[in-house]
Amino acid sequence: GGCGCSRCSGFASKLACGNGNLSDCHVTSPEKKAEIAKLLGVELTDEKPTVAVVHCNGGIENCADKFEYKGNPTCAANNSLYGGNKACSYACLGCGDCKAVCPENAIEVTGRLAQVDPDRCISCGACITACPKHIISRIPASAPVFVACSSECKGKEVTGVCKVGCIACGICARSCPHGAITMVNNLPVFDYGKCTGCLTCVEKCPRHIIISRKVVAGETPKQSA
Repeated sequence: GGCGCSRCSGFASKLACGNGNLSDCHVTSPEKKAEIAKLLGVELTDEKPTVAVVHCNGGIENCADKFEYKGNPTCAANNSLYGGNKACSYACLGCGDCKAVCPENAIEVTGRLAQVDPDRCISCGACITACPKHIISRIPASAPVFVACSSECKGKEVTGVCKVGCIACGICARSCPHGAITMVNNLPVFDYGKCTGCLTCVEKCPRHIIISRKVVAGETPKQSA
């Protein structure tokens, strides 16, 4: 369902009618997409592999609750009640709607925080569609880091509800030796075409919300010069 259709047959019908775009499917292999493009007589754009990430690092330990939720144990139901029970309106609700729809069992929810295993993720987008907070997105599979926060609030408001949320200090952007980071809506945004994986931003971030994907994958990250 990551493509916006309920099933692959629905997406195929959409393509056949000329209303779909092959790039909306992140599951079909490049070889098969080339065959489909030839059949349809359309040009296939060059696509680079992507992986899903959860832009939050809150959970039980780091992000406060504004009330105790005891309803239907889904993120959708939780979110329908005053925007969810987390004090941060951007926080992962941790009920596991993303995990429930993942066809590859690539998502685990620990301490009410969802995390994606990049080695299992096929970037289908089902989790992106399922998340009511819209805090799951795709990044290039080769991206060295990602931002584990979605809050667009200012620093004082963030620190009042979360121990690790981004405070928009901008030290990551100022410290990046390659100019790969800009601050947009109080959050760092990466230009992965410029990022070299030096991990200076990871070391400098006082809130530790810039995460090395090597750590996520269980590897030891290299140290920056």
